Amino acid sequence: MFPREMDEFKTEKILIGWNNTPEAARAVSEAIPIMKKAKKVNIISSKEYIKNTKDIEKLQSYLKVHNIDTEFDLIETTKIPGEALLKFAQEGKFDLIIAGAFGHRGLIELMFGGTTKYILQNSTLPIFMAH
Repeated sequence: MFPREMDEFKTEKILIGWNNTPEAARAVSEAIPIMKKAKKVNIISSKEYIKNTKDIEKLQSYLKVHNIDTEFDLIETTKIPGEALLKFAQEGKFDLIIAGAFGHRGLIELMFGGTTKYILQNSTLPIFMAH
């Protein structure tokens, strides 16, 4: 996904929003060719999604097999799903966000929205998502 207004598309600094879901894993594996060209790849997650840092170490090892070095940050979330991810990406001047996409059906989605919906509506950065 690309924002409505964008001057240039770069992939030098990539941010992975990791929530330990199959959708996030699929996005990461499909984005490997893009990440191989990046100068910096950073993984972020929050305590809500990561109970054990071994999960992140496994992800970092998987990416290392593909010659992708990563850094990891554990961030605090807010009451608005996706807000912390976008804030971190913008403050860190990342070029691209990689994340899993998940949506609820029907009334639940209309009432509660979700991380995917928030990111798509508010991001000024391109987003690589997979469902």
